[in-house]
Amino acid sequence: GPAGAGTVPGGAGVGPAGAVVPSPSGPPVTSAPPYQSGTTYQAGTYASNAAGSPAAPPVSPGPAPGAGVASVPPYRPDSSSGPPYQQGVASAPPYRSGAPYGQGGPAAPGQPYPSGGPVGYPVSPASRPAPQPAAPVSAAPSASRYGGPPPRPTEPDREPVDVHGWRHRRSWWMGAGAAVAVVAVVAAAYLYFTGNRYADIEFKTFADVGTVKAGDTRPSRVFTRVVGNRAYAAYEREDNRLEIVAVDITTAKEVWRRQTTETSDDWAGISALPDGVIAYADRISDSEPRAMVVYDDDGDKLWTHQVRGNDWVFVFDGAAVVIDRTGNRVVGLDRRSGTQKWSHDNPRDQYDNAATAVYPVTTEKDISGPAMVDGSALAPDLGDDQRIVQVGADRSVRVIDVKSGEIVKSRPNVADPDDTVLAYGNRLFVGASESGYRIAAYDLESLGEPSIVYTAADAQGRLDAMVPCGDGRICLLETSSLDRKTTHLVAVNTEKDGEIWRKPSPDAQLVVPVGDHVITRPQSNSESKVFDADGDELVSQEGVAVRLDAANVLLFSEDLATYSASPSVAGLPVRAGEPVQLGQLKDVWPASCSWNTAQIICGTDEGFVVRRFTPE
Repeated sequence: GPAGAGTVPGGAGVGPAGAVVPSPSGPPVTSAPPYQSGTTYQAGTYASNAAGSPAAPPVSPGPAPGAGVASVPPYRPDSSSGPPYQQGVASAPPYRSGAPYGQGGPAAPGQPYPSGGPVGYPVSPASRPAPQPAAPVSAAPSASRYGGPPPRPTEPDREPVDVHGWRHRRSWWMGAGAAVAVVAVVAAAYLYFTGNRYADIEFKTFADVGTVKAGDTRPSRVFTRVVGNRAYAAYEREDNRLEIVAVDITTAKEVWRRQTTETSDDWAGISALPDGVIAYADRISDSEPRAMVVYDDDGDKLWTHQVRGNDWVFVFDGAAVVIDRTGNRVVGLDRRSGTQKWSHDNPRDQYDNAATAVYPVTTEKDISGPAMVDGSALAPDLGDDQRIVQVGADRSVRVIDVKSGEIVKSRPNVADPDDTVLAYGNRLFVGASESGYRIAAYDLESLGEPSIVYTAADAQGRLDAMVPCGDGRICLLETSSLDRKTTHLVAVNTEKDGEIWRKPSPDAQLVVPVGDHVITRPQSNSESKVFDADGDELVSQEGVAVRLDAANVLLFSEDLATYSASPSVAGLPVRAGEPVQLGQLKDVWPASCSWNTAQIICGTDEGFVVRRFTPE
């Protein structure tokens, strides 16, 4: 699965589309906007002025999570720009079912920025984003960009079962070695046959790991991103440069520290990759280029790319894919050098409209690791599936191999760019943006005749979001007559029988999978619900729930503020259903936090703090 496209990096720094949010205590945090197409420069050849405009004219676009994000830009309350939490396209997310990358709707207050900025590839859409209108057919910058959303990081380096510091809730201590062995086999078999190979985390009260200093001056904005055991912390300097610190999150020890040579009045955020990090300058306007700066995991700068407008980027192992909305095309870039590998013009309808939506094909790994509030993956697998699905203004769909650029399959009359689309595993699910909708399922290998897996029973029912939620299942948010109070969470068997169950989830617009469980959340307040595989409500509380992996969740007691606050946090093994109190994160900027399955890093007034919530 790809790293999120077109959204600001998630995790650290929040605020609408890169805008500064005034804070009552401490500096404001911002989340990055979508990364627009621009220009690519090799390391050391790009310089920008204080306003963030390049010294040289833009040449190609760059990515901006994700998640995917994807990726998703960092989560930020009071953000007015909507996340695309779509599966595959502009949101998500990366990753993640939701809306396509490249579409974008306003985010309601308290919602994360669309996944896609950072490595956030969309995983679950919050609300179906509206497709972006095609840009005028004017000269498109040459698209070679690594900068939009950061490429998706891979799954953290750990085994899904029996990992150090984890335990399964049904493990019994019987004293004898033979008995223990039997229990281990039974537990492993249970996890395997129930389709969830992730164990319950043994949550413990927060323990201090260490701090990372930001420098001599108080930072104005801070950002964080975590991939595996590597954390990246970044903050804006008074000279308009961004300082990035690579940190071993298990010890809080600094690995390296770099300052960008590029400057910008504001920075949008960072995205972490398995092999590096991307920094994004904030945009002044859709027409102004801004820098996307790519570093490897040793802190060496690889290249700089200029992005602009509302472009989106997905990062795969084999390529970075840019949705170039100025040039009305999809472009594949070499991930290590930023050079262009291939390009396809967007399909057009009879009115010469070139609007498009693009979805990376996601897999179970993409929706099983740590995720931001919007579901965009913090550590997606960049190498699992190397395909994207593009929906054209002419209702056509085509499947593109991102490594070679080959269009491997295409089919006419499948979907509109504003339909809700989920490309997951080897299937393509399409839900029309109309009342009384149906969901059609296509085989991605053949794109042959579809099967109808669900039909709304209510003639006024409309599809708001769609995510995978277990083997052979998808979960939907469905609203009747545009009244959010009527919103239901619906589980659908995609192999047979259709609807399995439906449960009320008033005002919900965001759905995030946690194995065969799901989190739902409105955009207008911070109430989160967690449902189990049978539709029973395990948790309903004020605050924010985020996925750690396919079996565990973190619960924040309040919305993730963009200013200094001290939220209480609990850990929830979803199969056990009982939250474990971890304590307070004192005097942190909650919207800047990001995490893996053992530690969390957050920005503060003076730098960054790392806390552990599992045994050492």
